[in-house]
Amino acid sequence: MKIKTTMMTAVAALSCVALSAPAHAAAVDCAGTISGVYTTKAGGVVVLSSWRGAWTQICNLNSEWKTVPAQTCWGWFAQVNTAVAQSKPVRFHFPDGTSAACSQLLTFQNANPPEYVLLAE
Repeated sequence: MKIKTTMMTAVAALSCVALSAPAHAAAVDCAGTISGVYTTKAGGVVVLSSWRGAWTQICNLNSEWKTVPAQTCWGWFAQVNTAVAQSKPVRFHFPDGTSAACSQLLTFQNANPPEYVLLAE
């Protein structure tokens, strides 16, 4: 009886650990076009992408934003403005745990930062 109780306790403990572990989504690559870009007074760079259909902040020109340095943001700012001006496709890569799908990314300053921004073609 003691073995059965010990085994049930172990199974229950393992189940709790498994259920309490955070779920991680796979990395997400979002590709398409950017139809608009604006910069906020505080320096936030916000884009309107075809995969989300809503405004999403990607970085900040003045200071580090969610681990993205301002220096990196200036490069991304140039890339997304080029993409809009020349109607070129882009690809944003979001690391593990970001979202289940590009269409479900958070919007405005609530968005997770991309890992990289690629200007295609």
